[in-house]
Amino acid sequence: MSQQKKSVLITGASGFVGSHLIEEALRRNILPVAGVRKTSSKKYLVDPKIQFAFTDLDNRKELEQSIKALGQRAHAPEYVIHNAGTTKAKDEQGFIKGNAENSGFFFDLIEEYLPSTRKVLFVSTLAAKGPANFTNRPLNMEDEDRPGTPYGRSKLMGEDNLKKRNAYQHIILRPTAIYGPRETKMLQLPKIMKRGLEPDFAPSGQKVSFIHVYDFCRLAFDALESKHGNKTYLVTDGHAYEMSLYRSIIKEHLDIRPIRLRIPPRLLLESVRWINRLAKTTGQVMHTTPEKIMDVTALNWTVDVQPLQADFGFQAQYPLEKGLPHTLDWYRQKGWL
Repeated sequence: MSQQKKSVLITGASGFVGSHLIEEALRRNILPVAGVRKTSSKKYLVDPKIQFAFTDLDNRKELEQSIKALGQRAHAPEYVIHNAGTTKAKDEQGFIKGNAENSGFFFDLIEEYLPSTRKVLFVSTLAAKGPANFTNRPLNMEDEDRPGTPYGRSKLMGEDNLKKRNAYQHIILRPTAIYGPRETKMLQLPKIMKRGLEPDFAPSGQKVSFIHVYDFCRLAFDALESKHGNKTYLVTDGHAYEMSLYRSIIKEHLDIRPIRLRIPPRLLLESVRWINRLAKTTGQVMHTTPEKIMDVTALNWTVDVQPLQADFGFQAQYPLEKGLPHTLDWYRQKGWL
């Protein structure tokens, strides 16, 4: 008699990270249930083995019905990856509703209707920790949480909502900037550089971090299937980078020589403040906010990944020197760049 296949529910499955998580589940022969909205694109969710569930966190009645029905399926998930979240909102309350209150309600439903669940993994963010206010060492979990953005604070609240649960184990991953095929935000810089300008607003001595989406998804499933639970981890590829290296890789790989445009961080911050004030008068919601600029121009976003190495044997297969060219090639193949 064959062993029953494991199953995982992944929210936000139609997006950049979510669609890659679905593919990692398939690679591991784990049955993926893609949590999507009714209006979500299924462009990257075409494998016939993928099952679907409607998990619109803003529609609580539909969400409850969906999770209840999922619990009655023959292969009810034993794992849940809560990847969906709010990255853009009019104000802080919008972030709190999307990342804290809605997540808390979702965790309630899992507890009530999915007793098959053994472990829930929450995709949080390094912004929930906040950047280091020191440069002599990487951040670690013992350092105080000091989120500097509404997004980071709301994700921290979502983490707290998960930690209250007793019906299942949890893992919280706080990744730095995730990049790779299908990602669009980090596409903007190479597009600008290809047009002839190389904006540089990094403060002197800044250290930043990245993780390729393939490495992140592999780590997420290693954590799910491990013996470890009820723990929080800071996630990067384990290296400290300067933005000058990031730009240099782009220039070398695309064979371009853009004009470097130095923008002092303070000038950038004031410009974004002015643009946000203007947008507010017209009812627009800006993804780039003054708080976000303060985050991206902070001095130290590097972390100690020793806990990842100790618990999961994690070693990044795509450091920036390999992962960024791989991503740029994908952009070009798709005509995005």
